[in-house]
Amino acid sequence: MLEFFDYLFYRCYCYYLKTNKDGGSPTYWASLIVSVGQGLNIIGLLLLYSLLTGTEHINKYDAAYLGLGMLAINLIRYKFFIKFFPLHEKWHKESKAEKVRKGKIIVFYLIGSLAFDVGVLPLLKQLIRP
Repeated sequence: MLEFFDYLFYRCYCYYLKTNKDGGSPTYWASLIVSVGQGLNIIGLLLLYSLLTGTEHINKYDAAYLGLGMLAINLIRYKFFIKFFPLHEKWHKESKAEKVRKGKIIVFYLIGSLAFDVGVLPLLKQLIRP
């Protein structure tokens, strides 16, 4: 699973380099995107757990702390431990078709994570607790 997030980081980093020539920090931006995806997954699982067990939902402050924690962990990971250049060496020779296929998986992952949290869980709540 970490390889998927490394690939997501790599693609976001490359996209930032291509589109922003202002000298910003691609490591921060790419880590932020990875953190959003991971945060959506964790929040969705916590909400599903609270829905099934009848416990208290997480509030916006819990979600904010979780998001900041995920961002801090990912910034440390990608700034100090996993550098861009080894990832670039691993994936820069991909064919165009492979990039498109993996890009679709990334988009599906991000949209699916958001749809699960925003769309599926409220429907489940209505079905389980009318």
